[in-house]
Amino acid sequence: MSVAAPARPAAAPAARPRPGVLVAVLWIGAAAISGFTALRYLDPFDEGLLLQAAARVLDGQWPYADFGWAYGPGHPLAMAAAEWAFGPSVLWWRIARVAADATIAVLAWRLARPAGPRWALAAWLATATIVAQPTSANPFTIALAFGLAAVAVAGGDGRTAPAAAAGDGRAAPAARAVLAGLLAALAVAWRPDLGAVAVVAVAATFAARRGIRAAAIAAGVAVAASALVYLPFAVAAGPGRLWDAVVVAAARDGSWWRLPFPLDYDGGLGSLADAKDVLGFYQPLIALLALAGAGAVLLARRRASDPAAIGLAVLALGAAVYFRSRADDVHAQPLLVCAVALLALAAATRPPRAVVAALAAGLALLLAGGAANRLSALLNPPELEAVRLKGVPGIRVPPREARALPALARDVQRRVPAGEAIYLAPRRSDLVTLSAPLVHFLVDRPNVLHRDVLLQARPGEQEAIVAALERARPRVVVRWTSPVSARPEPNRRGRSSGSRALDEFLTGAYRPAGAHGDYRVLVRR
Repeated sequence: MSVAAPARPAAAPAARPRPGVLVAVLWIGAAAISGFTALRYLDPFDEGLLLQAAARVLDGQWPYADFGWAYGPGHPLAMAAAEWAFGPSVLWWRIARVAADATIAVLAWRLARPAGPRWALAAWLATATIVAQPTSANPFTIALAFGLAAVAVAGGDGRTAPAAAAGDGRAAPAARAVLAGLLAALAVAWRPDLGAVAVVAVAATFAARRGIRAAAIAAGVAVAASALVYLPFAVAAGPGRLWDAVVVAAARDGSWWRLPFPLDYDGGLGSLADAKDVLGFYQPLIALLALAGAGAVLLARRRASDPAAIGLAVLALGAAVYFRSRADDVHAQPLLVCAVALLALAAATRPPRAVVAALAAGLALLLAGGAANRLSALLNPPELEAVRLKGVPGIRVPPREARALPALARDVQRRVPAGEAIYLAPRRSDLVTLSAPLVHFLVDRPNVLHRDVLLQARPGEQEAIVAALERARPRVVVRWTSPVSARPEPNRRGRSSGSRALDEFLTGAYRPAGAHGDYRVLVRR
């Protein structure tokens, strides 16, 4: 007589991490990927432009009315608040940038979840490495974070359009529409161009869920909130001047800044570093091809598409236009991020295996480019030294620069009383491809001009600068002589204007009095 073996107790299901814990782990991981280089280098242009704007706000000046500013008011106001609370420092925008990078990576993971955990994790890692390098104080990163968050809220739980319509009713909840609209308005507050695209993307996402009423609510809230943000500045500067600063000037001066689409790589091909550079150079092209492929899949399988796909597609179109404004690695980041998320959403429609393999290959190439940059920064760090200067705690720069900047600050501060303005001159006035408004922050002396960045090589601009210098008669002019200041570019800004009026004025009115690295101190004759 056989005896049946006792039944084994059922194995307890593996505990899954709580969603909040997983999000926190992913956010911290992305912040670490971005943040380990946050104390490297000083950016003379974008960082200086932002810090100057914050200093002007703290001095009681209004963007657009009292000083030139091409973006939304959110970034300088936020940095001014941080400086008011904690003191002037380059750290505050860098902390904000790392937080925005980590948030964008988590949002990419959230949007990619319908494709499965592997796709979501790959999208998170690709995005975390892409947004981490290069680092810029340009407010597009925070605007992108708000835009992606708005689309994620509008997309809801990630169900397909028919399922969402059946489960939610004919419209998404009004509260979700309001939240998405407010997030889009925050994007407008940082970057009006990307923010406007985010408003359209949110409305399109709700419409894809068959929620026309919710789309109208979200768009209305976004427009109304954006109008409230800009209203004080429109009153202070006048609507025409505000419109010219944030819309007209960019369109009018675009030809001075644009670069050709990166197609002809002219670097080396003999090492792993060269291979990394080649992959990085062609990342925008890879992203555009990936977007075209993902878009084709989503159109072909639109009934199985995630509601957020249409919103991401709108963001991707806006990112492509943004990249067209200046085709460099900084302006490519929103395009690459949108490509990563759309590749995952296309895979979520469960297309044929060959199509899934092609989508995975596109994501792998984008991931490889971002990872190569981060690994190079981690494993092959440059030789840098800490700058001993107020406002730049722990920032490391090339040794020559680390010695020159404190000496420059001491020299200028010895010659110019606190609060008195100076002027920062370019290497040569007929060809100015980059300027260094960061000098004003480092030496703690304001700018004679009401605009910190302008097309100085234009004859009309030079005449206006000379007139301002003749009126103000600053004690000191700092001339930035770095070759990058006059590096030729394939655009109008990168060609000589033929005008040397500013150089001639400085030669006649000022004489050399000191030299510190790439900086020359000129004093009145």
